[in-house]
Amino acid sequence: MTWRAVLRVVDFQELLTSQAVLAERLEPALRNAGAPTAETQTLREGFNLLAKVLFTQRANVRELHDLAWLDHLVVAKGHGLAKTWEGERSREAFEALAESRGRLGQLVPRRGSTWTAVPVSGMAGLADLRLECGVTGTLRAGAVPHEALLELASEALQAHTPHTEGRGFLEVAHHLAVAARQVGHESVALVFASSVFDSR
Repeated sequence: MTWRAVLRVVDFQELLTSQAVLAERLEPALRNAGAPTAETQTLREGFNLLAKVLFTQRANVRELHDLAWLDHLVVAKGHGLAKTWEGERSREAFEALAESRGRLGQLVPRRGSTWTAVPVSGMAGLADLRLECGVTGTLRAGAVPHEALLELASEALQAHTPHTEGRGFLEVAHHLAVAARQVGHESVALVFASSVFDSR
């Protein structure tokens, strides 16, 4: 079993309008591969995830987790503001950070769930996308919307943790929150997603 996490600035307006890009990439992937491959499965599942989120106008913890990784690995692969972690020492540091309150606790939730909204516009009448921040099974997902990024940046500067990895996360969270705030789009949020998965 392996633990991995991503902290990523996600532009939900851009992400939710990327279905056409995924469909464009899926057709040749299917044609060239013949049998289903990991790439074609990821593209198909990503397309279906975006369709579901657009229809329901919300993303639960699992869907928020998957949206962050879809953006990181497929839609905005190779660009954007992001950092990844993996391994047991990092997981322990994040467990300690999950004790935080305020915006930091919203980004790295401890248990249960709360909802936040990210403004998006012009997509099938969707004004706000509701995001569930919390923990379900081995998945953890949190998001801090554009309007609260300065609060998060301030909290990240003031927070303390004994873990080296935790201090590194706080520095990255501060940097990404400030950078995302400067982007100036209301549809931008800082998203944290972690999971334990079978690496075999």
